Amino acid sequence: MGRQWLQKNKEINANKRAKIVTKLVREITVAAKMGVPDPAMNARLGVAVEAARKHSVSNDTITRAIKKAAGAGGDGASFDLVTFEGMAPHKVPV
Repeated sequence: MGRQWLQKNKEINANKRAKIVTKLVREITVAAKMGVPDPAMNARLGVAVEAARKHSVSNDTITRAIKKAAGAGGDGASFDLVTFEGMAPHKVPV
């Protein structure tokens, strides 16, 4: 009778983990595109890889993200760092 509660908690935790992994992989991809796709030569990429390892992202996932950013992945998705600026009502900068 309590199995559905365990399954629900597993799904919730899996969704949280997937969200974190997605953010970390996206950060690795952007960092690898901005500089050299080598964590020893690119400080931002090194920090992103260490954060991913801290959250137990697999080495295969990390290397795939770096290869994808270097152009060897073949995927058409492009992640770039973009900053938006604008004005809110009453001339408040956002």
